[in-house]
Amino acid sequence: MNLPISVAKTLYERKGWDLNNAIKWHLANGLVVSDNRAFCLAYPCHSEDVETPTAPELANCIFISFLSGSMPHAFEVYGQDFDFIAFQKELSDSSDVRIFDFNRFQSLSNHVK
Repeated sequence: MNLPISVAKTLYERKGWDLNNAIKWHLANGLVVSDNRAFCLAYPCHSEDVETPTAPELANCIFISFLSGSMPHAFEVYGQDFDFIAFQKELSDSSDVRIFDFNRFQSLSNHVK
């Protein structure tokens, strides 16, 4: 098992979540990137309603449900640009959805090793 999916498996088990169901849902509604450099579950959406998946051609945003490994690599594999990127970062006191300009976020993530 490669490291990025091993990290996902460990975190999903720790939270009591079902990784296989998450993968199936994202295969049907979004995308799954899994190789030795990245494991990413995401779906295309509109920035005004990030909780609802939409067809890629109608989307201006990508919602990242889970990512381990290289974010730039995951986007390179997916091969589509968006105007925005969204994710929900769970903190002890907040689970707000964050939305960022995609190009700026991707530019910053390219500099983080």
